[in-house]
Amino acid sequence: MNTQQSITERQYRLNLTTEELEEVTGYKIPSKQLQALREMGFSPLVRPRDGRPLLSRSEYEGHKSEPELNWSAIG
Repeated sequence: MNTQQSITERQYRLNLTTEELEEVTGYKIPSKQLQALREMGFSPLVRPRDGRPLLSRSEYEGHKSEPELNWSAIG
């Protein structure tokens, strides 16, 4: 396995892919993806090279698994 391939595979495991970000946000434009991710409560980083958002897989998975409040059961 070459170094570039191992780096790419490691990045896949650590961060959501471009396609996954498009699916999660509904946007292809990086600035719109960033805005949508922040509105969803995520804290994405921005790649300085191209302005694309970076969202760790662990943050996404953790956010997905948080229980939603049942507001009708409160009070």
